[in-house]
Amino acid sequence: MSETQDLMSVNLTLATNWTAPSLSLLNFTSQDCDEATAWAGASSEAFVTDWNKMSEIPLGLSIPYLRALLPNYWAPATETDLTLWYMQLVHNETFRNASNGYNFAMAYLLSYPMTDACGSMICLKLGWEGDPDVSGEGMIVSYYFAAGLSTIYFAVLIWSIVGRFGHVLLDHPKVERTVSCFKESINTFLDASLIFSVAMLGAAVVRFATIRTDPNEDHSAYATLGSVAMSSFSVLPAVILQTVTDGQRTHVLRQILWFAVIVMTVGLDIMYRKTYKDPSDIDPDDLRGQYPPSQIAWLNLCENEELRDRLRMAVTGTHALLAINTLWWVYYLLVTVLPLEVHTKMGETRIGTFFAHCRRWLRALDGIACMAMMWLLLSLFERYRHYVQLLAGRSDQDTEWTFGQVLALATWAPVLVEFWSILLYGPEKGLSRKLSSNYEVVAVTTSDGQEKGTPRDDRG
Repeated sequence: MSETQDLMSVNLTLATNWTAPSLSLLNFTSQDCDEATAWAGASSEAFVTDWNKMSEIPLGLSIPYLRALLPNYWAPATETDLTLWYMQLVHNETFRNASNGYNFAMAYLLSYPMTDACGSMICLKLGWEGDPDVSGEGMIVSYYFAAGLSTIYFAVLIWSIVGRFGHVLLDHPKVERTVSCFKESINTFLDASLIFSVAMLGAAVVRFATIRTDPNEDHSAYATLGSVAMSSFSVLPAVILQTVTDGQRTHVLRQILWFAVIVMTVGLDIMYRKTYKDPSDIDPDDLRGQYPPSQIAWLNLCENEELRDRLRMAVTGTHALLAINTLWWVYYLLVTVLPLEVHTKMGETRIGTFFAHCRRWLRALDGIACMAMMWLLLSLFERYRHYVQLLAGRSDQDTEWTFGQVLALATWAPVLVEFWSILLYGPEKGLSRKLSSNYEVVAVTTSDGQEKGTPRDDRG
């Protein structure tokens, strides 16, 4: 303690004959926060990696900060005086710890902008760029589009799955055509959702693989957690649609897409558990080996641990729910590959009969559970993203639109085109427009001559 007090009282006499005040005499007020936080933001990498790099901070930031700290009664100083004073504070051995190079004077100057007087102003100066590839405006629109539309499809079609579709209101031609739009376009929507999910999962896997193979790759807790959260989120709309899809669940190509989704989800979860280390679980002295310097400054000064922990828990819950849904894929795979006689015989057993009775309700409950998890994950990520945007200010690139974000939105264009085509022209004519003149779409009729409107069995 006495050594610290001695250092605080050291006056530095410079070659200019101007004497700099001791650290204990510095006059810091909340009015100096602009200069203090600008300097601290530029010095974030230096104080994390090497105190000697403090001399590399632009003098245009260092000099105004030192001038603001001068006591009102102190002799005026020129820019040369302040420059020499700053260099003395950085390199004078009086303020340095010989064993670890710790610079007491620089640490003291950094303590001012990190006080409550400046609030979160320093976060605006750290140059935080966010992660537009995952949390850009275009991606957020894509997430909400997929979540909102899958919820609407589920709400409209679930009644046909559980056998509550015979309401008199549905006999109205306009209502019947609208419902038909959902039923006949859901396969296109499901395929688009699966492709979107494969793309998101593939990008996340590549990101984690890069971090594992190149530890020096610039990354942040926000970006790595966001990528695994939203790539996992992207699977949920497809699962929800699958629970209300009328037939085609055993289609071979779709089985392959689902297999790719499952493999990448499992691989991503393994890489996430082994690669991602939450900052709150790491000793502060070990952060340097896990995150780049600029990210460490953000984690120490600006990060909201509560929001991050909630998002982590939601990711874990999503992965558990997706693991359970893998059983559905195995079931439909067996229906696809096993001969008709085999699974017909299995269906006649007591377990098979019970499952056939409960299957529609299990599908409904599965869709509801996935829908709840989907909106929970999206809302938590949006809150986390909004918090970062408020603190980062203009440097945050999440508010910008990029070329890739526009392409992500284009994924959903075929769904809208098919929906409106069926709505305007009816199912037969609307779907026939997708085929060449050699083919046409006709409605399947039942034995009594009525157009078939009930769902097919799980064999598709």
